[in-house]
Amino acid sequence: IAEHTRITRLYNPLLIESLPVKRVVPSDVWFDGSHRIYVLTGPNSGGKSVYLLAVGIAQILFQSGMPVPAKSAEMKIYRNIEPHFIEQTKKDSESRLVNESVRLKEILDKVGAETLLLLDETFSSTSAYDARFLAEALLNHLSSCGCHAVYVTHLHELTVRLHEKKQRGEETAIHLLSARVDNGRRTFEIVPYEGGETMSSMARDIVIENGLGFLFGENK
Repeated sequence: IAEHTRITRLYNPLLIESLPVKRVVPSDVWFDGSHRIYVLTGPNSGGKSVYLLAVGIAQILFQSGMPVPAKSAEMKIYRNIEPHFIEQTKKDSESRLVNESVRLKEILDKVGAETLLLLDETFSSTSAYDARFLAEALLNHLSSCGCHAVYVTHLHELTVRLHEKKQRGEETAIHLLSARVDNGRRTFEIVPYEGGETMSSMARDIVIENGLGFLFGENK
């Protein structure tokens, strides 16, 4: 138990059911006073949501007094663990953005310095331009309220903008992560974003791999 969180070689235990242990790619997690918020981007099916789930599962196991799926762990106890994952709209008459906003408002009313917030593709139900604007406003709010958070997003332009701000010394609480791609191949490694990584979500490759190659003149 510590005032910070440092986990080495964390993995998502749910993967063990479907993958050989040797194919599960571990990652590290680090939270403290100056490393409070992480924005994680990268290609589709690159391991982003798996990482987010792993962080949440590890925290719940830890606070339940159970072993953490990692090589080692020093972890902070949070008063609130708040997940915000994509859900289907609860009501047919309610747009996904409306539903998402209502749920997010309920969560943010409880967020404080003793909160771990896990955000998966928040604001992806609107246009990329509006989503980036909304995401920046959300991240500014989270920076001011002192919580710890991981925000998974496909908004590559947001990552570039945040990286530029950090280079200018305008942002210290928000740090950037990326699901690494090596020569066009997803590695499922979550690493610090240093700029220059591909901004492709690899959507074309993924739909071809899953039988839609004929849309691009590829063999079925």
